[in-house]
Amino acid sequence: MRGRSHLASGVAAGIATVAAAEHLGVHLTIWQDAAVVATVAVGSLLPDLDSPRSIASRVVPLVSPAASWAVRLLSAAVYRATRTRWDDQAEGTHRYLTHTAVFAGAVGVLAGIAAASTCGWWWLGVALALGCLVHLWGDWITVMGVPLLWPLKHRGKRWWRYRLPGTRIHSGHAFELRVMVPLFAVAGTGASWLALAGVR
Repeated sequence: MRGRSHLASGVAAGIATVAAAEHLGVHLTIWQDAAVVATVAVGSLLPDLDSPRSIASRVVPLVSPAASWAVRLLSAAVYRATRTRWDDQAEGTHRYLTHTAVFAGAVGVLAGIAAASTCGWWWLGVALALGCLVHLWGDWITVMGVPLLWPLKHRGKRWWRYRLPGTRIHSGHAFELRVMVPLFAVAGTGASWLALAGVR
């Protein structure tokens, strides 16, 4: 999916997470609610650091492009080191390392440790990992798919691309922009209502 679609799904997922926590009896402050939504939204953009044209790679001048360059370099190196003879002869940059469950878990753990040592909100790491997984879901439903379960092998490939069976959705397709983004907006609005209806 495109960046704005990922962002819309991330915001919707963040609001839904706050609503779910509220109805499970986990009462957060308004600032903690905002932190959860913002962190899930950031996580929903993070995997696309492997693309120099993405929102994540351009949002902070100098810093984001440098981070994107480093991520692409790392992703290509890991791809070359771990691919099998059945995997594609590709550069191993966009939709490779950062589009795996391992990446989502790793950034979640690192962010959780960093947050715990600063503000004590270790659960921000969970929110960031959730955002990454939301991003992976968004790309999983497209034709290109994602190497979700790397480094596990499937049919001889470590970088097997998992995708929604029978999907014909391409990134930037009219269905994504005209149907899915509005649905995310509706879902986010509904989740906001549920969160506000909770007892604080």
